[in-house]
Amino acid sequence: MTKLIEKFRSLSMVFFILTLLCGLIYAIFVLDNILLAPANDKAAANSIIDQTLISNLSSLKKSSDNNVAQTLPSGKINPFAQ
Repeated sequence: MTKLIEKFRSLSMVFFILTLLCGLIYAIFVLDNILLAPANDKAAANSIIDQTLISNLSSLKKSSDNNVAQTLPSGKINPFAQ
């Protein structure tokens, strides 16, 4: 019985390292499956855009609607001028 306990004590570090490596391999396998899983296309197809967002985007001014001549401070140039 004492020889069995001595053998277990000498191999305890090996068991610990093996357990640690198995846990690490399992974690890598699970994360790999999570990251490589295909995206759920049904969720993307069923997403609904809020109607208020659509109306807010429609009410934005277009660049062609700007008829007012802008005056810049003296010494400044418009970097967006065409």
